[in-house]
Amino acid sequence: MTRCEEFNRYLDDPELRAGAPLPGEAAAHAEECAACRALLDLLRAGPSPAVSYGVERRIRASLARSLERVRPLAPAGAFVAATVAGLGVLAPGAGWLMGPAALRQPSPGRQHIAPEASEADQAKGGPRDDWREPSCAKN
Repeated sequence: MTRCEEFNRYLDDPELRAGAPLPGEAAAHAEECAACRALLDLLRAGPSPAVSYGVERRIRASLARSLERVRPLAPAGAFVAATVAGLGVLAPGAGWLMGPAALRQPSPGRQHIAPEASEADQAKGGPRDDWREPSCAKN
């Protein structure tokens, strides 16, 4: 048995809308389902009659009364300027929040190596941090 959703696919065919017979299961569904039969009859009836000039004029007048003025959007340049200004405020703020420690981070491809403390380093208070290329690192 054809469901209403499947029946609606048949209605996309202009030949069936023009009056060609429906396939067996679609015809059986149209006999059983009043909603699909009404839709098929409406589509086969053709375009609705033209609206008289007086009715059209009243519809247009009613639509014109219901329209409201709207303010147009700002030009695209205003949005770009607002975005740039926002980033100009956010970037320094993020740098301030992260503090100077963010500036001392190693660049990609470099790693932090803390050498073992020598006697001279221990006398100074501990090992000195050193930055070396990965190829120089001792494993």
